[in-house]
Amino acid sequence: MRLEKTKIVAAILALGILLFAGWMMVTLGGIWLGLIIGLV
Repeated sequence: MRLEKTKIVAAILALGILLFAGWMMVTLGGIWLGLIIGLV
């Protein structure tokens, strides 16, 4: 039972990290797009 719980927690953590990384990429991409559009 403990092993299963660990796997579930690890999966949730991995998902959270992926979501955070994706959000950071989108945010940074949006900032760069804004800068490029602002310069042009």
